[in-house]
Amino acid sequence: MSGEPPVRVMLSALHGAGLIELAQYLLGMLGALAARQQIWGLALLILPSYVIYTAFKRRKEMYAVTRQMLEIMADAVDLRDAYTGGHSRRVAEYSRGILRELNVGGPEADLTYVAARVHDIGKIGVPDAILNKPGRLNPQEKRIMDSHAERGAELLARYADFARGAAIVLHHHERWNGRGYPKGLKGLEIPFGARIIAVVDSFDAMTSDRPYRSALSVAQAARILSKGRGQQWDPAMVDAFLRHLAAAQPAPAAPLSDAASIPQTASAIA
Repeated sequence: MSGEPPVRVMLSALHGAGLIELAQYLLGMLGALAARQQIWGLALLILPSYVIYTAFKRRKEMYAVTRQMLEIMADAVDLRDAYTGGHSRRVAEYSRGILRELNVGGPEADLTYVAARVHDIGKIGVPDAILNKPGRLNPQEKRIMDSHAERGAELLARYADFARGAAIVLHHHERWNGRGYPKGLKGLEIPFGARIIAVVDSFDAMTSDRPYRSALSVAQAARILSKGRGQQWDPAMVDAFLRHLAAAQPAPAAPLSDAASIPQTASAIA
């Protein structure tokens, strides 16, 4: 589904759910052995079953509370910038559209959605003067702004349940051709969820007003995504997102009046 190496996917899944799966399998095997010996032996498993159920129930509740807290923090980051209010929510919904087009569901889809909701959470450590600067950032300011991916990953890494999400947040500014940041990953080295967020994050940035430029139309942003497929973005993700846009907006867009004035990459206007 993701295009990632199977071994990496299996190791990630084992890291995220290995303890739960191991406990369930052990309990099941003990139950089978007890039933073969003496059926009443199953009664001995009532207490450990209850303990495991309670522990996993509490873990699930803790995950839900932590997720809600992180999403509130992400919304707070968006609200610091009047021009990007609701950005994280839109990116998450766009990501969901790509996932549907790719027919990806289950834990992998949920992980990508949550990572999209909090992908800019690292901006909570970026000064307002830089975050809300009404113009282009100088090189030093850009370095600080670009550090938000690493800051966000470091924050999420503190929560064991979001370890895989931290990797997605860390790499959501990588480029398909290896010229992104912070690690210069390329192609399928970039986590699946990060490749999705890279597309929709750029699209939302292009179609949002900024202090130094007006928003592009959907048609203009779609053209830039098409030009950058295979260079800046994963071609499969771009194609899936354009299909999603076409389904959501079936009416043809108005022709572009001045194609020469449209930036050729998202980085030129983000």
